[in-house]
Amino acid sequence: MRVKVFITKNYFSQFEEEKNILISKAFVDIETGVYTSDKIPVVKYMIFKNSLEKFISQYSAGLNLNELKSEYEKLVNIMVEGWDEYLVKFKMGRPQIVYNQYSLNEYCYMVWMLSFSILLNIEQTYKDKLISLIKRDKISDELIIKLANIDIFPISKCTYKPFKDLFAGNDFLKIDEKLIKKYLINWDKNTKLLQWHKYKDSIAKSSYYFGTWCFEAAAVAIIYNLDDSNFRSIEYYPSDLVDFFKSNQLD
Repeated sequence: MRVKVFITKNYFSQFEEEKNILISKAFVDIETGVYTSDKIPVVKYMIFKNSLEKFISQYSAGLNLNELKSEYEKLVNIMVEGWDEYLVKFKMGRPQIVYNQYSLNEYCYMVWMLSFSILLNIEQTYKDKLISLIKRDKISDELIIKLANIDIFPISKCTYKPFKDLFAGNDFLKIDEKLIKKYLINWDKNTKLLQWHKYKDSIAKSSYYFGTWCFEAAAVAIIYNLDDSNFRSIEYYPSDLVDFFKSNQLD
């Protein structure tokens, strides 16, 4: 296992089994007409969310990274089906206004998905599927645009904490090793508003915890070719994904 918290040997296998049951049931219910058409987008989104959590749990459990790469490619296709624009965007007010930015948790999921595409050296075909969603949703957030490696103008400032702390004085060009280390040290505290933050507390009661990893810090370290020797031992940093990238760089 890659996680450094106390956990039973079969926890992640049980977690994956429970997620597989939920995912399979959702697909069957859609196919058999259990849900009305207006409910199907919500169900497809939950299929994606459960699939993402299962995917991260596979990483936490120690799945071989080449196998994880294959699982990621499947996950991208599930995301395309479940990433409903109305469901994932930030909304406020009465009458409701839908903004061209993602809600907090969905923002995190997109950042992670883009980070995986870098860390696992994913082919451009799959990256383009994520980019299509970003462009469809009219997202101009600086971190998302940087991770996606696309040209969109004008670019808006990074939307949420903890992600804003990846920027030195609101300047993405000033990112260095000290900044990433500080970001990682404060990361657990700064993510307290995210839905998954309390999942670690559930380990003894139910299967919610899938691992806590700061994938975006690793992806940014790669983008800027930073020396991670001073922070790679921090609990939340997925150092083996960085090593995988360096040993499997695409031409």
